[in-house]
Amino acid sequence: HVPGAAISIAAENGQSLRVELGIRVGMNGKEIIAFLYRDQIAASGGQAALRLPYNTALANGDAEVAYAKWELLAADGSVVRDGELIVSEEAIVDGLAVPLE
Repeated sequence: HVPGAAISIAAENGQSLRVELGIRVGMNGKEIIAFLYRDQIAASGGQAALRLPYNTALANGDAEVAYAKWELLAADGSVVRDGELIVSEEAIVDGLAVPLE
């Protein structure tokens, strides 16, 4: 169990932060299962923040992140800003802040 990285972005009331990771789990070089990890949180106090339990750079045990992205969403669900999500193993293990631009 790890504390997870603290992903955050400046956001207005009504906006929300969504993260999405495509994760593949394999064994002996064969993919066994693939799944989507998604989390979303509404902004509060000028910021949207959540904890992410996966690093995006290295394998997570038998799992690896195929892609990772973040989106800042308006109240109507439209994308205000987005980008690739890059989170180190150190951030996940030590619970470090990962601010988004």
